[in-house]
Amino acid sequence: MVHSYQFFDAPGVFTRCNKIASCSPYADRDQTSLDFLCCEDQGWVASHIMNPALIGLLFGWKAAFIAAFWFEVYEITVLILFDSFVFTTTSDLDRETITGSVIGDAFLNGSLGGILAYQICELVMFTPPFQRWKQMASNWHRAKYVALFVLLEGCFLLPGLSNISPPLVLVTVLAVFIAFKLVVEPLTNFAADVALVWRGQKGVRARNNAFLLYVVVAIIIFSQNAGLQYMSNDYFQCWFAAIFVIFTLGMLLKNKK
Repeated sequence: MVHSYQFFDAPGVFTRCNKIASCSPYADRDQTSLDFLCCEDQGWVASHIMNPALIGLLFGWKAAFIAAFWFEVYEITVLILFDSFVFTTTSDLDRETITGSVIGDAFLNGSLGGILAYQICELVMFTPPFQRWKQMASNWHRAKYVALFVLLEGCFLLPGLSNISPPLVLVTVLAVFIAFKLVVEPLTNFAADVALVWRGQKGVRARNNAFLLYVVVAIIIFSQNAGLQYMSNDYFQCWFAAIFVIFTLGMLLKNKK
């Protein structure tokens, strides 16, 4: 039976919806409705907030907003061409609508991630390493940071390997923490990094504090996407947690100034 959702119709806004009844088959979903609140909250909401936030820590908060939107352009293109973001998916619940991609992931989740990146950097006085691109010692030096960026981004693909089993989305946070402590931190503590990228030990401490704060925020937000059910869907839970963190960081920034 073809769904008849209009733009402001969103099953699951007030109560958790029946995903099988509301979201399948994918071909019947309305690409312009808000049903993504019901159908697309499984596992990836927190990633769509914290991934832009990570990009903001590496490139600057403006890059977080840009990356969120351009990635969704890519997702929409794949959606149109292949009818699914995950090429090998066999589940209608793995698929996104255009509204979910643009409004849910790019605009709302991406904006929250960008704000968090800005606040974290300002609070610990951290300058993202890619903003020192021209000051890096050589192309090999720059290539190292690109490789580390790819490594950290790869951590966000791990939930997909577990078929988005809710508790396992927390693997992302653990993977980012391990990658930073065991790979990123040791490889960016050389003399050239301290002098040219971090500008002294004060910058190194700011880097460590920024990523530690990022991990704490990530734990708070990813926990809302890991099986807790106290609101009608994980979008609202993640947004509530993100706004709470933004408010808290905002108060800390205000007191700091």
